[in-house]
Amino acid sequence: MPIIIGFLGIAFWMRIATILESVIGRSKWINLIADNSYSIMMNQFLGFMVVKTVYAVISIFYAGFADFDWISYKTNIWWYYIPKGLGYTLIIYVIVGIAFPIAVQKFIDGFKRLYLLKC
Repeated sequence: MPIIIGFLGIAFWMRIATILESVIGRSKWINLIADNSYSIMMNQFLGFMVVKTVYAVISIFYAGFADFDWISYKTNIWWYYIPKGLGYTLIIYVIVGIAFPIAVQKFIDGFKRLYLLKC
């Protein structure tokens, strides 16, 4: 039974992918994420740390972020600061966790292109 359930799950998601491919398969944004998925996978935590560092700098100058936990910031990679307990601000981590690695990859690609032209 587990093997049958596995095959049915794979068949279900393949069918969903086939249906969605015609709708979003040519989307510029979807293709941007798809073309840079390795960079996103490798650099997402760097993007998260950029957000945490921005919050850390803001907490120095703005008393509203006084609850920023410096010890967790320095020692726990899985800790995420949530300003004033507003859970919907976690979307900032998601956006930067995707956008920052894409920017890094675009920079690397541009550097490679520039370096290869000079050689």
